[in-house]
Amino acid sequence: MQTEIAGKEVDSISKGPFCKVGRMWRKAGKKMQVNVNELMPGCILIKEVEGKTSRPLIPENTVLHPVHINVLRAFRIREVEISSRLSSGETFEEASEHYEPEDVEATVNEEFREEYLSAVHHHRRMFTKWKNRSGIDLPEIREWFLPLLFKASEARQEILRLHHYSSENDYMHHHSVAMGLIAGYLGQRLGLEKGEWIQVALGGLLSDAGMALISPEILKKSGSLSAGEMAEVRQHPVHSYRMVEDLTVLSKKVKYAVLQHHERLDGTGYPLAVSQKKIHFYSQIIAVSDVYHAMTSERPYRKKQSPFKVIEEIQKEQFGKYDMRVIKMLVEDLASISVGTTVKLSNEELATIVFVDPSTPAHPMVRLQRSQVLLSLKDEGLHVEEVY
Repeated sequence: MQTEIAGKEVDSISKGPFCKVGRMWRKAGKKMQVNVNELMPGCILIKEVEGKTSRPLIPENTVLHPVHINVLRAFRIREVEISSRLSSGETFEEASEHYEPEDVEATVNEEFREEYLSAVHHHRRMFTKWKNRSGIDLPEIREWFLPLLFKASEARQEILRLHHYSSENDYMHHHSVAMGLIAGYLGQRLGLEKGEWIQVALGGLLSDAGMALISPEILKKSGSLSAGEMAEVRQHPVHSYRMVEDLTVLSKKVKYAVLQHHERLDGTGYPLAVSQKKIHFYSQIIAVSDVYHAMTSERPYRKKQSPFKVIEEIQKEQFGKYDMRVIKMLVEDLASISVGTTVKLSNEELATIVFVDPSTPAHPMVRLQRSQVLLSLKDEGLHVEEVY
C-alpha cells in the first residue's frame, strides 16, 4: 500500500544533522537514514529500496507496514531513507520514545535461504567447469543439492518465494537450482516413490547443463535472438542429454526427461518436435517446473509475473502443451500453501489470501490489511502483483 505525500507538509521541526544516542538513525532536514531494526509501522519511505530485479523491492512513498519491515529484514537491507514524520503526523523521534521494535518473524526461512544461495554458488562454479568440457560430478552435486531438496519438500511455502532471489545476471544458476527443487517437489506431490522424485529433481537441476556449451555471447545477449542464435539455444537439451548420458546413477527415464524438457504435447516443442505419445511423463514435470520459474522470475528480456498470473496463463494460454496432471497438482498446491500469505494487489493494496479457487487461481479471495474488508479479486477486476 502506498500513500501519496507529494505537496503535503511532512515535517515542521528544525533542520540539520541529528543523531540519537542508543538509536541507529540520522536526521537531515525532512528525511532520515534509519537502520531497518529501528523502523516502525507508519514510517514513510522517501527513497525506493532496490532489489535484485529492475523493479524496486519497495517503492518510494510507501507507508511501511509490518510486512514491509519483515521483507527488508529478510532481504538483509541495512538502512532505508524515510520521512522524519510518520503517516500519523507524529515525528519519528516522538514515536520512537514509546515504540519497542517488534520481534517480527522473517517471511523467508533463514536456513533455507542460506542453503539455497549456497547451492546457486555451487552451480555457478560447476557451470564454469562444464564450459571447459569437464564432466558432471553427480556425487558432489548430491552432497550440496539433496539437503536443500529435502528442506524444500518440508518448507512448502518457500516454493512460492524462489523467484524473489533470482537476478538477471545470475538467472541461469538460480533457474537450474529452482527447476530442480520445483520438479522434485511436484514429483513427490504426484505420488512418486522417494527415489524417483529425487531422480526427477536431479534431472531438473541438470536439464540446462548443456547451456554451458552455448556461445557466451548468446547467453549474455539482452535483446532478441536471431534465427541462428535461437537454433543454437534449442540444441541445449541435446547437449544436456549427452552430458548425463553416461551417468549410471541417473535412470534412463530421467535422462529422456532431460532431453525432452522442452518438448510439448502438441508437437510444438524442441529439439525433436515429438508429440504426446513419445514424451515421457517425467519430462512434463520438469517442463512445468521450468516454465513456472521462468515466468515468475526477472530475466533480461522479460519482466517477472506473480505466481498466480503465471498459473492462469499456463492453464489458458498454454493449454494442450503440458500434462494436465502436473498443472492440476501445481494449481492445487499453490491454492493450499498460499492461504495466509501476504500479497500486494494490482491497486497497490496489501492483503492476506483467505481462499483460492483452483479454477480461478489468479483471483483469490483476500482480506485487505488496511480495512479488513473481504473481497474477491475476480469481482473487483484485480490480480496479485507480488507475493511476500
